[in-house]
Amino acid sequence: MSIGPERRNPLLRRWLLIGAVACTAFGTATPAQELDTPEAVARLELIAPRRNHFLLHGTIPIPKGIFPREDHKSPFAVLNHDPAGTLVPAQVEIVSRYPTGEADVVEIFAPVDLAPEDRPGAPVSFSIVASESKIDRAPKVTPRVANLLARQRHGTFGLRATDVYGNAYWADLSGNPQDPGFGSLRILKSGPWVRERRVYATMMPLGTPSEQGPPLPHLLGVHAYVKEVKDQNEVALDLRVNNGAISGARAPTALESTLGIVYWRGIQLVLPAGWTAIADVADPFLGVPHAEGKGDGATNVIPIVTQAPDGRLHMMGPQAQFERRFVLVPVPAKNAARPPRADPEPFDPGLAFCEGGPNLWSWFVPATARYFPQRDLLGNLEFVNSGGTRGRLALRARAAKDLAALREGLTNGVARGYYVYGTAMGWAHPWWVKEQGSPGGEGIATCEGYVSVASASRENLDYLALLHRMNVCRQPQASYDQSGDPVGYHEWIGADGLVPFDFRLNGGVLVPQFLLPCMRGPAASDQVREVVRRGLRPPYDLGDPYEPDGTWPSRDDCLLAWWPHDDQHYIRYTKQPKALVWLSNDSMAKDDLVLAAEMYHLARHESPHVQASWSVGRTLRVFEGLAQAHPHQGLPLGREDAWGIDAMCAAYSVAGDEWRAKNRPWFDRMAQLMLDGAMPTGIVQRMINIQLLGHTKYAATQTFESLFLMHAMRCINESVFRGVDDAKRGELEQLVVRGVDYLFFGPPWARQPSSWQPYPGKPTLFRQGPRQAIAVALNDDYETPPFCEQSPEYLPPDGLGLGVEWYHPWAALSYAQEITDGTAGSGLANKYLKRAIECGKPHNNWKELLQDFAEQASDPSYDNSPNWIGFLGKLQSLMRSARVEGARAAQPRPPDKSLNGAAPPDPK
Repeated sequence: MSIGPERRNPLLRRWLLIGAVACTAFGTATPAQELDTPEAVARLELIAPRRNHFLLHGTIPIPKGIFPREDHKSPFAVLNHDPAGTLVPAQVEIVSRYPTGEADVVEIFAPVDLAPEDRPGAPVSFSIVASESKIDRAPKVTPRVANLLARQRHGTFGLRATDVYGNAYWADLSGNPQDPGFGSLRILKSGPWVRERRVYATMMPLGTPSEQGPPLPHLLGVHAYVKEVKDQNEVALDLRVNNGAISGARAPTALESTLGIVYWRGIQLVLPAGWTAIADVADPFLGVPHAEGKGDGATNVIPIVTQAPDGRLHMMGPQAQFERRFVLVPVPAKNAARPPRADPEPFDPGLAFCEGGPNLWSWFVPATARYFPQRDLLGNLEFVNSGGTRGRLALRARAAKDLAALREGLTNGVARGYYVYGTAMGWAHPWWVKEQGSPGGEGIATCEGYVSVASASRENLDYLALLHRMNVCRQPQASYDQSGDPVGYHEWIGADGLVPFDFRLNGGVLVPQFLLPCMRGPAASDQVREVVRRGLRPPYDLGDPYEPDGTWPSRDDCLLAWWPHDDQHYIRYTKQPKALVWLSNDSMAKDDLVLAAEMYHLARHESPHVQASWSVGRTLRVFEGLAQAHPHQGLPLGREDAWGIDAMCAAYSVAGDEWRAKNRPWFDRMAQLMLDGAMPTGIVQRMINIQLLGHTKYAATQTFESLFLMHAMRCINESVFRGVDDAKRGELEQLVVRGVDYLFFGPPWARQPSSWQPYPGKPTLFRQGPRQAIAVALNDDYETPPFCEQSPEYLPPDGLGLGVEWYHPWAALSYAQEITDGTAGSGLANKYLKRAIECGKPHNNWKELLQDFAEQASDPSYDNSPNWIGFLGKLQSLMRSARVEGARAAQPRPPDKSLNGAAPPDPK
């Protein structure tokens, strides 16, 4: 095991002292009584399920050098709760990586038992210990599961659909390479307890073409994530269905032709007879299973999107996608009750969360602070109080309430749940509002999923999974080749070295092949015309987008009116899959993250491109030219880049070696762009926006956008540079400190009356922070230098606008403390950390600030914890350290024998 310089890490030193105390063989368990059982290096906690025996799994952050190992052994075991106290060898899978390539977060699998005193519905913890094991490379599944997934079962495991003419289409999900629609089969996880494979297939015409009209060359693409568990007659099946086939710059194959709008009658999941599917939620279009055929070809058919009762078809626009989650189980005996169509119980009953504690690897200690691409600490929320219920119980109750409301809305197809304004439109039920960039702070945050960690319960994560499902169906950005891999920047570079179009993540500036006819895209297919002629369009398909001069109405019941979350609000889409990945290593969410990153890279790429007639473009290469022509005078970078860089860093953290190597140079150029464009104040952003100052006399920055760009620099440093390019990391760190210094200690800092006052004529309530809008230069196309070059303290009298920024300062101040600890004060005395006491409502001390956080977190309508949870983790960690140091200092010292009992000399 390679350790390197991380020996200085106290938790890692403890790991080395524990050593490998057990060497179990081939995934078999060893009674702990026979071993000198080590203490835990980590613990996983969950609410005990109703099953006494289940597969425990969860994610834990780990120091460098632990995993992966050259000998392929597992370094961990789980202490079971069976009477023998068995050590169960753990299957370990990589969730995310250090910049140097070692795992920094891993997923742990182990079958465990509840003890008699472990009550279902109550919290229970399982210890992770150091124990070397040689383990099996694949689980021994039951014959029934092996038969279900066998590749020779042609036509009995897949997705089926029909078009307006009655032509049938089939995507085989067994991974049979002989099937016409086969794309790829990849093993994502494999060990003694679990194997997960990803199959990609395209729905291809099946059987004799209809006499009514010819079939399309293909229909939809399907990603299937199939998870088998040792000795269990259950199979988890996650599905992504998309209308995003494309090949990039090369000539398309038959499976990659773009289709435009497509219509289909319904989509059915076909399983061998004796199997059925349980859904995580029963939406209105989930149909009732029915049997088909006889003998070996007999099947059970589950309509996952059933045809509308009036016979109308479903519509999917270009790049549209939707996701569904199922557990496949054997059909009960003939006289048993039919299994429910939706039941959350079979879905991951052993999902657990990393527990904090003394000397444990967790999200709560600096040594293993590896949460999200910024590698944040997480804070403890025991101070939450809701109606007299405190801490974890309050968090669980709130999460359960939110989950129930969202589940009810999806089940009934109505607008129900937090900020759910849409209703079910066939396969789609979108979240939020239909506009691409609706203003407001909802969903704008650098952290998500921390409630699941703080409460060690899954309701919050299940809620985020459903929220992500609702976001996917309103995020038409599917772009896949015949293998199911994203078609992004690298795939669009032609033989001439050009990207052949201008692409954006806003304003409908799309890949040309995906444009609708009314957007000057390819003409509608004959099938589209036939659906229109027959009057079979669904109720949510409004307007006439199939016509060159067509359009659609801007209404909530019109699916095409639901724009995707744009680049400036991209985090509303990407933060849920990040939580699903970092807390459950969800493979489908991981691929969603990579696709989101690819789309941002395609928008902000580093190659020349064919420019639009109305713009030179907004690519990385275009901005590099601007920085070269006007160094250190600011750039039109903003929150769209913060969220895009966040997505790129998340993808770089969780993707494989090939993706990391291919995209690594982009981070160097993006980091250098910010260094070259930054003004002497450390502020990068320079833009024209009349809403900021009420006029356009000046170029300006919006403070929260500058803070988000600092977050992006942190993500690059911690996901890409640390330990690999520390010189570049240091440059970005100093840029962040300069920017924080200017915003929080320079001319932008202000104290203003709050918008609400008990006595408006005599303000008594004030807010403090940097002003929200700050002029940076004259709006003269770089003719004159930025204001800060004239004088560090100079701003024109009308150069500040709006109120003060107190909602988003926490992460930047925490990061500045981390960079300058020891040079700008240590620990709680650090200059930048102390400034937080004065942000927002002024506080006299840390206790008052924590009380303010507690009041916020206890009121859902006022809760800003997604933006200060990392700062809280930093503050709590430093407070613990201060208490330890204080206790040590208070201990009486032994007499100094070198003085032979004499009094020490007078310091004077």
